[in-house]
Amino acid sequence: MPAQLNALAAAWASSNPNLLRQSGSDDGDTRLSAEMIELRHRVEREVMAGSLRAPELLQPPLLEKPFEEAVEILKGQLAGKGEWRRLLQLLDDRTSPARPGMFPPAQDDLAAAVRAFIAGQNMEPAEQWRDALLSYETVLRCTSDHAPIKEAAERVKALTKEHPEAVPAPTLIPSASLHVSPFPAP
Repeated sequence: MPAQLNALAAAWASSNPNLLRQSGSDDGDTRLSAEMIELRHRVEREVMAGSLRAPELLQPPLLEKPFEEAVEILKGQLAGKGEWRRLLQLLDDRTSPARPGMFPPAQDDLAAAVRAFIAGQNMEPAEQWRDALLSYETVLRCTSDHAPIKEAAERVKALTKEHPEAVPAPTLIPSASLHVSPFPAP
């Protein structure tokens, strides 16, 4: 137990989530185990909130929710407020090599969509209309409820109207090649 307490104290003091893994679990006295589990959950939440730069996770109403549920709610709040860079930071921090498996693969789709949306925003001031359009179209393929689909669709409409030259020309297929005859050509 002293080793576990030392590891928790080190993780808490340094805000290092990697040290949380070293604290292990307690198989001793059940009264102490319950207290140790409660302490561990508190330390984990504080360390992860600090590591994710998400102090909202330590304030009501998110504080009363289980950690993973609170993170999901925070993602929804950030998306609802259009805080795309902060949402991407949260997603990237949760999926960093230091924290493998923290988010399911579906979150990779959301992170890619948010990253593409931000790239589109960055390309517009540089007048890279076609690249911006392609970035926004990438967002439209995302299936996450938290993706900036509406915002990307609005930008696609606006760019298509304001900069028709940015819209790729459709590839035309000659009509003769669409018809396949069972007979050889004369």
